[in-house]
Amino acid sequence: MITFMESKEQRAKNSARSKQWARVMLVLMIAVAGCSGMTGIRLGSSIDDANLNAAVAERFAAEKSSDLAPVKAEVKGGIIYLSGTVASDEARTHAEKVGFQVPGSKGVVNNIQVEKK
Repeated sequence: MITFMESKEQRAKNSARSKQWARVMLVLMIAVAGCSGMTGIRLGSSIDDANLNAAVAERFAAEKSSDLAPVKAEVKGGIIYLSGTVASDEARTHAEKVGFQVPGSKGVVNNIQVEKK
């Protein structure tokens, strides 16, 4: 049988644990906010970029033409950066159009080079 004093002691221990967890969470929140403030990058933005990068890769893989195979895409801040070397201006333009078709992108920077013949 639990006495009133034991119950009171148990509640005091639970309260102390709760306060300790609250302090830990507060410190973590401040640390994350501080990192975000120093880098200027939101915590969720890297996740968004990873999702967008996957969508870009999927879109390029779905293209039937092999002229986009050498194109590399990197996403930073929602902007798609295209690089690589393709055989023609048409392939360069096509890659840029495909990049713009990806939902959620804020823009496309086309750094693709055309092979000199």
